[in-house]
Amino acid sequence: MLLAIPSVFDLIATCLMVFGLLHINASVWMLLRGGGIVFVALMKHYALKDRLKPSMWAGVSIIGVAVVLVGMSSGVGAKADESVEEDDGSAVMEAVFGVLITLAGTFVQSVQYTYEEKVMSGDVSAPPWLLIGMEGLTGTLLSTFVLYPICWAIPGSDHGSFEDPVNTFTKLSNSPPALFFAVTFGVLVFVLNSFSVLVTYMMSSVWHAILDNFRPITIWIVELMIFYCFTGGEYGEAWTDGSWLQLGGMVILLFGTAVYNGSIQLPGIPADDLISKSSLMASPALSRSPLITLNRGPTPLDTGGASPYVTRVKLDANPMLRGSDLEKPFLPK
Repeated sequence: MLLAIPSVFDLIATCLMVFGLLHINASVWMLLRGGGIVFVALMKHYALKDRLKPSMWAGVSIIGVAVVLVGMSSGVGAKADESVEEDDGSAVMEAVFGVLITLAGTFVQSVQYTYEEKVMSGDVSAPPWLLIGMEGLTGTLLSTFVLYPICWAIPGSDHGSFEDPVNTFTKLSNSPPALFFAVTFGVLVFVLNSFSVLVTYMMSSVWHAILDNFRPITIWIVELMIFYCFTGGEYGEAWTDGSWLQLGGMVILLFGTAVYNGSIQLPGIPADDLISKSSLMASPALSRSPLITLNRGPTPLDTGGASPYVTRVKLDANPMLRGSDLEKPFLPK
């Protein structure tokens, strides 16, 4: 049952963020999701008791500033796109609503990331592939037997319902391209979720949120190319006054990430290089992984799970299939 809870968070977050996407540009939507690192860092620090270094907090703060700039860019872009006749501010309010509901979905998704790290590195010590499978199974059951019937019962514009599953299945059965893209989307989401959970398992939930921030760069570039290079302005995203804020937010986002991982050192704040030093093992799950055998001293695992070192332990079993019974060899004698 504990392994099924992340799928509930995932469904709620997906619904909120999809509604937000209806009111703002895709690039703004993706960059706003970068705010998840702020929520994850707070929950990791206070809920998981995994204390962050000063340089990490500095990086998180800088990323928070970037998210604010990106959120402002949506409103500025909406003002630029308004026609002369529209002076009621409806476009701006719609953009603000989209930003707020997207941030709400980002918060719920951050809870999911933190919970996943907890169940993989705490007392449950669940294998990542088991967690992925339970999330997929539970999410499918909830969507099919709970979410879809509710959407079918709610009045809406889709044949009298908010979402008509009969109409959806009819379209898929009569349109091979639509069916192909639906299946492809499901496969790609499975691959994405699999590697995302492995990142959380091997590193931490904060790193999961950080790496999510690099997807918007590609999406924004593709949107601009579609608009200016391929469709002549029919599809994609145009460059507006708000795009300058968006560009600045993206640069600050990358800078904050570099500060967090120790690549850039701020004056007066000691850097912690998470890539080349032992602080890479920010997650208790990683400190128990036999794939990392750095051993510089006899530091035992403490009760907080924040040991920067790991002792060499030979395991015969596949680490991806390990269970709680494998914790015993790692406890100090």
